[in-house]
Parts: sequence; C-alpha cells; structure tokens
Amino acid sequence: MAAIRASMSVAVVCMVNHTAVKELALPEGNWSKPDEDSVKFSSKWSLGHKSKYQEGSFIWSKETQDLILSSIFWGYLVTSFPAGMIVSKYGGRVTFGTTTAVSTVATLLIPIASTAIPYLVITLRFITGLCQGFALPAISSLMAAWAPPFERSRLTVIAIAGAKMGTIVDLALSGVFCEYLGWPSIFYTFGGLSCVWCFCWFFIAYDTPEQHPRISAAEKKYIQDSLTGQMEKNQLKVFVSKDVPWSRFIKSGPIWALNIGYFCFSWLNFAFLVVTPSYINDVLKLGIESIGIYSSICSVMMWVFLILSGFTSDFLIKKYPDKITLARKIFFSVGMIASSTFIFSLGFIDCFHVSLALVLLIAGRAALGCPCSVIFCNQVDIAPKYAGLLVGVASTFSSASGLLGPAIAGIMTEHQTREEWQLFLCICAGVGVFGALVYLVIGSGEVQPWAKIDSATDKELQNISHNQTRDENSKLTNDSKKIYN
Repeated sequence: MAAIRASMSVAVVCMVNHTAVKELALPEGNWSKPDEDSVKFSSKWSLGHKSKYQEGSFIWSKETQDLILSSIFWGYLVTSFPAGMIVSKYGGRVTFGTTTAVSTVATLLIPIASTAIPYLVITLRFITGLCQGFALPAISSLMAAWAPPFERSRLTVIAIAGAKMGTIVDLALSGVFCEYLGWPSIFYTFGGLSCVWCFCWFFIAYDTPEQHPRISAAEKKYIQDSLTGQMEKNQLKVFVSKDVPWSRFIKSGPIWALNIGYFCFSWLNFAFLVVTPSYINDVLKLGIESIGIYSSICSVMMWVFLILSGFTSDFLIKKYPDKITLARKIFFSVGMIASSTFIFSLGFIDCFHVSLALVLLIAGRAALGCPCSVIFCNQVDIAPKYAGLLVGVASTFSSASGLLGPAIAGIMTEHQTREEWQLFLCICAGVGVFGALVYLVIGSGEVQPWAKIDSATDKELQNISHNQTRDENSKLTNDSKKIYN
C-alpha cells in the first residue's frame, strides 16, 4: 500500500516532458496526449550528454502534475472517518483486503489511462486514496483482537515499519525502473506485488483468533486470556450507531489528547517531509539531488527509531505493567519536544552551516519515530472495542493537518525569505510542543471504563475459552490413543 502511494511521486517526473512544459508554458487545463511531435521536441531540447534517461512524452502543466500527486490525499481525507465505521461493522480482514485489491487494479490501469487524458489518472489516484483510507482503521481493529497488551507496541510498529520500508524501497527502486525499464514498470511491478499480497492476505488473515482455522489451542487461549475484559468473543460487528458511546468519545480526555497529538504529529511530519527540503533549497542553497538523498536518510532513521521505541516500550510495559500510561507519555512527549527543538533550531541556520542543518534535519525526523510508535496503538490501549472507529476519527484530524500545513506554508513563505521561513518553522515547533503538553496532561494508556466489557460477559468469555481449550485437549488425547492402539 505504501509503495503504491509513493510510486507516482517518482513516476510523474519520468512521464512528463519538463522542457516542453517550460517552453510552451501550457495554461492549466490544456491537456496533451503523447505524440511524435512531443518526442521530437524532447530530443531537440536534449543537452547532448549521453544518458539512458529520456524525458517523458506527456506535456502536462505544473498544475496538472500537482493535481495528480494530491488526488490520492483528497481520497484519503474523504474516507478517513467513514472507514472506521465500516471496518468496525464488517471487520478488518474483508475491508482491508478488498480495498487493497481495488487500489491494486487502479494502479495497474495507470499506464493505459495516462495515454488518454490526465483526468483518468487523477480519478484512478483518487480511488486509490479512497481505498487507502481503510488501512489504519483495519490494522487497529485487527491489533485490538490479536495483540496482547505486553506485545501491542512492537506488533504495531512492525506493521507501521513495513509501510515505512515500502516507501523507502519504492523511492529507491522507482528511479532505476524508470531509467532502465521505463516508467510503466513502476506501476506494473508494485501492482503485481500487491496482487500477490492480496492472495496471501485472504489465506492467512482473520478478524479474530476464534475464526482462524489453523491457530493452535495454546496460542488462542493465550491471546484470549490476555484480552480478558477488553474484547468480546468473536467481536466483529461492533458498530451499531445506537451502541457506540458517542457522548463518551466527545467527553473523553484521552481521546482528545490522542486526536490533538495525532494532528500535531502529522503537522511536524509534514514539515520535515515537504517544507524543510524547500527551506534548505531556498535558504541554504543546497542542490535538489542532495536533498533527495538526505530525505531518504531521514526516512531510514525514523524507521530505525520507530522499531527501537516500540520494542523498548513493550519491554518497559511488561516489566512495569501498571506504568503503561507513563510509558506512552514519555515516548510521545519526549519525541515531539525533541523534534520540535530540532526544527526550531533549523530556522536559524544559514547557508554557511549546511552540515549542522542536515544533522538537525535527520535528528528531527528520527525523533518522530518515538511518538509514531504511540499514536498508532494508543486507540487499542484506551478503547480496544472501538479501535477501528477511533482510528478513523484520528485520521480525519491528521488529514486536516495535511491540508492546513501546505496552505499556511504557502501564505507565510510567499517571498521565500529566510525571515519568513524562520517564522513558519517556529510555528511548527510550537504546534509540536503544544501536542506534547496536551498528551502529557490528559493522555492515557489504560482501557477507559466505558470501553470495558461488563463482568458477566467477561466471565462468560473465560468459561467459553476454558471449555474450548478443554474440549480441544480432550480431542487431542483421544486421537493419540487411537494412534497408539
């Protein structure tokens, strides 16, 4: 999913004849099909150096390219909230698998659609965004049913780290594919791999341990016992509008802390991903090629800290099970404040201290790995029964941050001066510190009282679990006797 999402960012560079676009200065909405004239135009403007890379044949305006790149995020915003409800009603297995399959088909159709008009490419990317809005709610819903509390952080960060690694691999390989195999190979390769993943998903994944046909009795009992009081047996269709405690959601301090924290985290993440490279180019005068290399290093370092913080958090929670709230607050707040400090300092570095600026950039992005390990599993901590729904709500806050950030950055840095960038980066730091303080004060890692199942249901769950285990053990004993006889 992550590779599919990131694939267009490199592919569009290979697809477009940038020299022709600049020369012809096409107005927005003036679309052009690839033809022999555009290919000749590309050859005419070649610099003459020998290279396997040739400019693309599509003459798309800058506005068109931006629309193609942003369409997936608009789709993601549309489904962020309703995805949580749908996942809670139908389960993560079907929704995640089906939406991934649809986005895979949309990705495989892009090379064909691009030969027509960009509107088709924009539509396919928008559909991909609609589907990817289901990913996080589905993952959280499955984690709530499968992940024991003492293993929750590491299992969550392994899943999220897979997405991060998908982006890193895509950015690293897409340029090679483009140069040696042509840009369509980007979509065919990652689309094909996604097809294989879909088949594996429906064969391996199930919504609950009770539904899985190949899980051992011991493992099922271990998971059920660890989630006693948190999840009901075979809980799948939990979303019934009248049964969801909406008023509790609105009044819950931990939920507001998580939503505000997610908003602020996304704002900082956006600043490092998008705004900071522009700042380095405009103020520090560093080449765009170097920015790409250091951006990859930043992503790798964030991935490393994400893994380390998740495993460390689980180690501490297992050793001090009554300190889960403290562990969540430490990792989230320290990471956010550290990242805010680095991005604040970055605003005061000029072009004579490029090395220091790059160190701050890498350190700031790496520090975000710590809060990242918290925000993707905290919904399961505080309300496992409604985890998918709460992730949808939090994703809406995150998407709002992604829309507000670019708009405010564009307004505040209109003249691209150092002073304008300083002010904007200071605001980014302030947003990060604010999110850390809010979570530090009202955040929590404990299951909320209104999210627990009642004692009667809890007792019934334990009886069912013990009876099932006893029956399965008895069956195994009888089978063994038959074999012996």
